[in-house]
Amino acid sequence: MTSREITSVALKCLAIYLLFTAIVAFPVLLPAVGRIDTLGWRIPAVLGSSLIIAAAGYFTWRIANSLIRTCRDTPTDQLHITFTPTQLEAILFRVLGVYFVVGYFRPFVKNIIAFRLDQSQGYGFSSTILDILIYLGVIILGMFLIAKPKAWVQLLKKLRRE
Repeated sequence: MTSREITSVALKCLAIYLLFTAIVAFPVLLPAVGRIDTLGWRIPAVLGSSLIIAAAGYFTWRIANSLIRTCRDTPTDQLHITFTPTQLEAILFRVLGVYFVVGYFRPFVKNIIAFRLDQSQGYGFSSTILDILIYLGVIILGMFLIAKPKAWVQLLKKLRRE
């Protein structure tokens, strides 16, 4: 396989994962369909989060297809990719950041909807606000892992006293 084929396969696997996640997130709407008059704006919010994930999967699939058409061909036996431990750690931090952002976005939106539902029914402070803050913190951490992986690698080196 060529390098572009390997990259295309990896992107398509990510796209399949995102599309599957959107399909799994969609059944959250099914119990709400019978009570559409009482839920109001919450249905578009849940549907919107599912559509955003599905759109990300679709565009990832399209990027993989365009990559296979436009990139130059390099056989894998000629590829000599070497990573330093620092570069490998930076890649792993980015992957972990993507996992946090993608994995915790749906529960974050779900808890916001639950909190708004609690507020509309007259409940006071709800424990869902703590869940919202925790999920928001994990999503922000994931974004920092994606944006600044080298800072995290340096922090890891300091903790290891290197």
